[in-house]
Amino acid sequence: MDSIYLILFLAGLTGGIIAGLFGIGGGLVYTFIIPWFLQFIPGVTFGAEIIIANSFVGVLFASLSSSVQLAKDKELPYKQIVIGGIVAICSSWLANHFIVSQAWYSMKYFRIVILCLILVIIIRILFKQKGETKRAEKVLDMPVVGLFGGVIAALSGFGGGVIMVPLMLLMGSFDMKRAKNISLGIIVMISSLIVFKSLFPFELTMIGSLTLIGSIIPQLVIPMLIGTVAVSYTHLTLPTK
Repeated sequence: MDSIYLILFLAGLTGGIIAGLFGIGGGLVYTFIIPWFLQFIPGVTFGAEIIIANSFVGVLFASLSSSVQLAKDKELPYKQIVIGGIVAICSSWLANHFIVSQAWYSMKYFRIVILCLILVIIIRILFKQKGETKRAEKVLDMPVVGLFGGVIAALSGFGGGVIMVPLMLLMGSFDMKRAKNISLGIIVMISSLIVFKSLFPFELTMIGSLTLIGSIIPQLVIPMLIGTVAVSYTHLTLPTK
Protein backbone atom coordinates (compact mmCIF):
# COMPACT_ATOMS: atom_id res chain seq x y z
CA MET A 1 0.00 0.00 0.00
CA ASP A 2 2.95 2.35 0.55
CA SER A 3 3.59 2.49 -3.21
CA ILE A 4 -0.09 3.30 -3.82
CA TYR A 5 0.01 6.24 -1.43
CA LEU A 6 3.26 7.43 -3.02
CA ILE A 7 1.54 7.47 -6.42
CA LEU A 8 -1.37 9.43 -4.93
CA PHE A 9 1.12 11.92 -3.48
CA LEU A 10 2.79 12.29 -6.88
CA ALA A 11 -0.64 12.77 -8.48
CA GLY A 12 -1.32 15.64 -6.06
CA LEU A 13 2.09 17.11 -6.84
CA THR A 14 1.45 16.88 -10.58
CA GLY A 15 -2.06 18.32 -10.28
CA GLY A 16 -0.75 21.30 -8.34
CA ILE A 17 1.93 22.00 -10.94
CA ILE A 18 -0.56 21.73 -13.82
CA ALA A 19 -2.97 24.09 -12.06
CA GLY A 20 -0.27 26.70 -11.61
CA LEU A 21 1.04 26.45 -15.17
CA PHE A 22 -2.15 26.16 -17.21
CA GLY A 23 -5.05 27.20 -14.95
CA ILE A 24 -6.98 23.96 -15.41
CA GLY A 25 -7.16 22.80 -11.78
CA GLY A 26 -5.41 19.43 -12.03
CA GLY A 27 -8.60 17.43 -12.50
CA LEU A 28 -7.20 15.76 -15.60
CA VAL A 29 -4.79 13.93 -13.30
CA TYR A 30 -7.18 13.22 -10.42
CA THR A 31 -10.03 11.75 -12.47
CA PHE A 32 -7.68 9.15 -13.91
CA ILE A 33 -5.76 8.29 -10.74
CA ILE A 34 -8.85 7.94 -8.50
CA PRO A 35 -10.45 5.02 -10.44
CA TRP A 36 -7.02 3.37 -10.45
CA PHE A 37 -6.90 3.62 -6.64
CA LEU A 38 -10.47 2.39 -6.18
CA GLN A 39 -9.82 -0.80 -8.15
CA PHE A 40 -7.79 -2.07 -5.20
CA ILE A 41 -10.92 -2.15 -3.02
CA PRO A 42 -12.35 -5.66 -3.64
CA GLY A 43 -16.05 -6.32 -4.08
CA VAL A 44 -17.06 -2.66 -4.32
CA THR A 45 -18.00 -0.60 -7.39
CA PHE A 46 -17.85 3.18 -7.14
CA GLY A 47 -19.94 5.40 -9.40
CA ALA A 48 -19.02 8.63 -11.19
CA GLU A 49 -20.36 10.74 -8.31
CA ILE A 50 -17.69 9.39 -5.91
CA ILE A 51 -14.89 9.86 -8.47
CA ILE A 52 -15.93 13.43 -9.28
CA ALA A 53 -16.41 14.38 -5.61
CA ASN A 54 -12.92 13.24 -4.60
CA SER A 55 -11.36 14.72 -7.71
CA PHE A 56 -12.72 18.12 -6.73
CA VAL A 57 -11.03 17.99 -3.33
CA GLY A 58 -7.70 17.91 -5.18
CA VAL A 59 -8.91 20.49 -7.71
CA LEU A 60 -9.96 22.86 -4.91
CA PHE A 61 -6.60 22.82 -3.14
CA ALA A 62 -4.58 22.96 -6.37
CA SER A 63 -6.49 25.94 -7.78
CA LEU A 64 -6.71 27.68 -4.41
CA SER A 65 -2.95 27.51 -3.82
CA SER A 66 -2.27 29.06 -7.23
CA SER A 67 -4.99 31.70 -6.73
CA VAL A 68 -3.50 32.74 -3.38
CA GLN A 69 -0.18 33.40 -5.10
CA LEU A 70 -1.92 35.38 -7.85
CA ALA A 71 -3.80 37.41 -5.23
CA LYS A 72 -0.49 38.20 -3.52
CA ASP A 73 0.85 39.41 -6.87
CA LYS A 74 -2.39 41.38 -7.51
CA GLU A 75 -3.02 39.49 -10.75
CA LEU A 76 -6.54 38.15 -10.12
CA PRO A 77 -9.25 39.79 -12.32
CA TYR A 78 -11.90 39.75 -9.57
CA LYS A 79 -14.73 41.23 -11.65
CA GLN A 80 -14.50 38.56 -14.35
CA ILE A 81 -14.03 35.81 -11.78
CA VAL A 82 -17.13 36.80 -9.80
CA ILE A 83 -19.36 37.14 -12.89
CA GLY A 84 -18.17 33.89 -14.45
CA GLY A 85 -18.05 32.14 -11.08
CA ILE A 86 -21.67 32.89 -10.16
CA VAL A 87 -22.88 31.43 -13.46
CA ALA A 88 -20.49 28.48 -13.10
CA ILE A 89 -21.71 27.70 -9.58
CA CYS A 90 -25.34 27.63 -10.71
CA SER A 91 -24.67 25.52 -13.82
CA SER A 92 -22.37 23.09 -12.00
CA TRP A 93 -24.87 22.56 -9.19
CA LEU A 94 -27.68 21.85 -11.67
CA ALA A 95 -25.50 19.46 -13.69
CA ASN A 96 -24.25 17.68 -10.58
CA HIS A 97 -27.71 17.36 -9.07
CA PHE A 98 -29.73 16.37 -12.14
CA ILE A 99 -27.20 14.47 -14.28
CA VAL A 100 -24.21 13.10 -12.33
CA SER A 101 -26.40 11.49 -9.67
CA GLN A 102 -28.43 9.59 -12.30
CA ALA A 103 -27.74 5.90 -12.94
CA TRP A 104 -27.54 6.38 -16.72
CA TYR A 105 -24.73 8.92 -16.57
CA SER A 106 -21.37 7.65 -17.91
CA MET A 107 -18.27 9.74 -17.18
CA LYS A 108 -16.30 7.62 -19.66
CA TYR A 109 -18.43 8.60 -22.66
CA PHE A 110 -18.79 12.18 -21.55
CA ARG A 111 -15.00 12.53 -21.47
CA ILE A 112 -14.93 11.61 -25.16
CA VAL A 113 -17.44 14.38 -25.89
CA ILE A 114 -15.35 16.88 -23.90
CA LEU A 115 -12.11 15.94 -25.63
CA CYS A 116 -13.77 16.30 -29.05
CA LEU A 117 -15.14 19.73 -28.08
CA ILE A 118 -11.75 20.88 -26.80
CA LEU A 119 -10.08 19.58 -29.98
CA VAL A 120 -12.48 21.61 -32.15
CA ILE A 121 -11.79 24.77 -30.13
CA ILE A 122 -8.01 24.27 -30.24
CA ILE A 123 -8.10 23.72 -34.01
CA ARG A 124 -10.17 26.91 -34.36
CA ILE A 125 -7.60 28.82 -32.27
CA LEU A 126 -4.68 27.48 -34.32
CA PHE A 127 -6.33 28.48 -37.58
CA LYS A 128 -7.30 31.95 -36.47
CA GLN A 129 -5.91 34.54 -38.84
CA LYS A 130 -2.56 35.84 -37.61
CA GLY A 131 -3.54 39.41 -38.35
CA GLU A 132 -6.79 39.13 -36.43
CA THR A 133 -6.92 41.95 -33.88
CA LYS A 134 -7.87 41.51 -30.26
CA ARG A 135 -11.51 42.45 -29.73
CA ALA A 136 -12.99 44.22 -26.74
CA GLU A 137 -14.45 42.09 -23.96
CA LYS A 138 -18.24 41.73 -24.28
CA VAL A 139 -20.87 41.60 -21.56
CA LEU A 140 -21.79 37.97 -22.27
CA ASP A 141 -18.22 36.65 -22.45
CA MET A 142 -17.88 35.69 -18.79
CA PRO A 143 -21.42 34.26 -18.37
CA VAL A 144 -20.78 32.02 -21.41
CA VAL A 145 -17.39 30.95 -20.03
CA GLY A 146 -18.94 30.27 -16.62
CA LEU A 147 -21.81 28.28 -18.11
CA PHE A 148 -19.57 25.94 -20.09
CA GLY A 149 -16.98 25.71 -17.33
CA GLY A 150 -19.53 24.88 -14.64
CA VAL A 151 -21.35 22.20 -16.61
CA ILE A 152 -18.20 20.48 -17.85
CA ALA A 153 -16.57 20.68 -14.41
CA ALA A 154 -19.53 19.00 -12.73
CA LEU A 155 -19.90 16.29 -15.36
CA SER A 156 -16.22 15.42 -15.70
CA GLY A 157 -14.42 16.31 -12.46
CA PHE A 158 -11.78 18.10 -14.57
CA GLY A 159 -12.35 21.46 -12.88
CA GLY A 160 -13.65 23.30 -15.94
CA GLY A 161 -10.39 24.95 -16.92
CA VAL A 162 -9.89 22.53 -19.81
CA ILE A 163 -12.77 24.27 -21.60
CA MET A 164 -12.67 27.77 -20.06
CA VAL A 165 -9.07 28.61 -21.03
CA PRO A 166 -9.40 27.53 -24.71
CA LEU A 167 -12.82 29.20 -24.92
CA MET A 168 -11.48 32.53 -23.65
CA LEU A 169 -8.58 32.32 -26.10
CA LEU A 170 -11.03 31.62 -28.92
CA MET A 171 -13.11 34.66 -27.98
CA GLY A 172 -10.12 36.83 -28.77
CA SER A 173 -10.49 39.25 -25.86
CA PHE A 174 -8.20 37.39 -23.44
CA ASP A 175 -4.52 36.51 -23.60
CA MET A 176 -3.20 33.24 -22.17
CA LYS A 177 -2.10 34.69 -18.83
CA ARG A 178 -5.38 36.49 -18.18
CA ALA A 179 -7.44 33.47 -19.26
CA LYS A 180 -5.44 31.20 -16.93
CA ASN A 181 -5.86 33.54 -13.96
CA ILE A 182 -9.62 33.94 -14.50
CA SER A 183 -10.00 30.18 -14.92
CA LEU A 184 -8.25 29.45 -11.61
CA GLY A 185 -10.47 31.86 -9.71
CA ILE A 186 -13.66 30.38 -11.19
CA ILE A 187 -12.44 26.84 -10.48
CA VAL A 188 -12.01 27.74 -6.80
CA MET A 189 -15.68 28.79 -6.70
CA ILE A 190 -16.95 25.70 -8.57
CA SER A 191 -14.89 23.21 -6.59
CA SER A 192 -15.80 24.79 -3.23
CA LEU A 193 -19.48 24.24 -4.00
CA ILE A 194 -19.06 20.65 -5.18
CA VAL A 195 -16.80 19.65 -2.26
CA PHE A 196 -19.21 21.19 0.25
CA LYS A 197 -22.15 19.43 -1.40
CA SER A 198 -20.22 16.13 -1.48
CA LEU A 199 -19.55 16.23 2.26
CA PHE A 200 -23.26 16.16 3.07
CA PRO A 201 -24.77 14.67 5.16
CA PHE A 202 -21.46 14.79 7.13
CA GLU A 203 -21.87 11.17 8.21
CA LEU A 204 -19.13 8.56 8.49
CA THR A 205 -19.79 5.35 6.55
CA MET A 206 -17.65 2.30 5.82
CA ILE A 207 -17.39 0.75 2.36
CA GLY A 208 -14.99 -2.18 2.38
CA SER A 209 -11.82 -0.92 4.01
CA LEU A 210 -12.57 2.72 3.21
CA THR A 211 -14.09 5.42 5.40
CA LEU A 212 -16.32 7.96 3.70
CA ILE A 213 -17.37 11.40 4.92
CA GLY A 214 -20.36 11.98 2.70
CA SER A 215 -18.83 11.07 -0.67
CA ILE A 216 -15.25 12.00 0.28
CA ILE A 217 -12.67 9.27 0.98
CA PRO A 218 -9.96 10.58 3.37
CA GLN A 219 -7.56 7.67 2.65
CA LEU A 220 -7.64 8.75 -0.99
CA VAL A 221 -7.58 12.54 -0.84
CA ILE A 222 -5.11 13.10 2.03
CA PRO A 223 -2.02 11.76 0.16
CA MET A 224 -3.02 13.84 -2.90
CA LEU A 225 -3.48 16.94 -0.76
CA ILE A 226 -0.06 16.50 0.81
CA GLY A 227 1.44 16.59 -2.69
CA THR A 228 -0.64 19.64 -3.60
CA VAL A 229 0.34 21.45 -0.38
CA ALA A 230 4.01 20.72 -1.12
CA VAL A 231 3.64 22.51 -4.47
CA SER A 232 1.67 25.40 -2.95
CA TYR A 233 4.31 25.87 -0.22
CA THR A 234 6.94 26.22 -2.95
CA HIS A 235 4.75 28.76 -4.81
CA LEU A 236 4.07 30.83 -1.72
CA THR A 237 7.66 30.92 -0.48
CA LEU A 238 9.39 31.69 -3.75
CA PRO A 239 10.39 35.35 -4.05
CA THR A 240 8.31 37.39 -6.49
CA LYS A 241 9.47 40.26 -8.66
